[in-house]
Amino acid sequence: MGGFCRLSFFAKLFRMKKISYCLAMSVCGAAMSASTATFHVNPSAAPGGDGSPSKPFTTLVEARDSVRAARQAGKIASSKAVEIVLAPGDYVQMEGFALKPCDGGASDSTPVVWKAAKAGTARIVGGGREHPIRNNVFSRCQIGMSIDCRGMTWKHWNNTEHGGPSWLLEDKAKAFDYTNGVWAARYPRLAKIMNDHPREPLYNPVENNIFIDCQKEILALDRVAPLVRMAPIAGNVVINTKGTNGVRCASIDARIASGFTVLNGSTNAPCAFGFVDAANGDFNLLPDAAILKVCPAFRPLPLARMR
Repeated sequence: MGGFCRLSFFAKLFRMKKISYCLAMSVCGAAMSASTATFHVNPSAAPGGDGSPSKPFTTLVEARDSVRAARQAGKIASSKAVEIVLAPGDYVQMEGFALKPCDGGASDSTPVVWKAAKAGTARIVGGGREHPIRNNVFSRCQIGMSIDCRGMTWKHWNNTEHGGPSWLLEDKAKAFDYTNGVWAARYPRLAKIMNDHPREPLYNPVENNIFIDCQKEILALDRVAPLVRMAPIAGNVVINTKGTNGVRCASIDARIASGFTVLNGSTNAPCAFGFVDAANGDFNLLPDAAILKVCPAFRPLPLARMR
């Protein structure tokens, strides 16, 4: 993502490379003021909204395109920050959702911020392949992240009897000419997807992520997940700053437990293992941070460029 547009998922998540699966958006941490243009989105609202609190947009695409058009037309000055507030609900993405450099802010002080009205309540439901999930910090989440495999169980997959003509997904893919041009050049495996278990979430590695004080699940994974063919889930670290004694801590699915190292502090001596003040959102690393010894491949967050 270019410019100064940032996405933040669940309670707090930094540096997400691509949107993937079933995630929940929440506050990015950018300061908003009177010089901010605010728009609202609600998936349950009536169509034809204008982005106001009483007439919100209904989709992420509608919000993105409307804000983009307003800025290009000069209706939103470059000196204004933009805040897009998502009401609770599921934002189902049947096609890709991309943000370009033009969707970012003009400077650090005028960012474009997407956030949930209430942390952890707005869920982007999507999916696909070639979405590496690496070098993120998930802090104080109910569920750190989720990979769902609903496409493997849908009766309406390529089935007009159950889903109608809009579910002829293979025909839709062919309409994009996905086997040629930029699709095949950039994502060669996608050009062969119809011959490579097309309903499965493959080639999405989950590596070198840090989960801090999550409370329910670290990574929610469908029971039908094809683990043998899925990309690696490895090198991740779970931090329980106050330990596990009498503290509600997230569980790790036994099928993928080998992909996580758990570090525990204690109630008497809470420890964030090298983060300056994770409890209050300061994810800068101290010199010789212990977390880098456990997860040497983790790249420190470029926080100076994210505020």
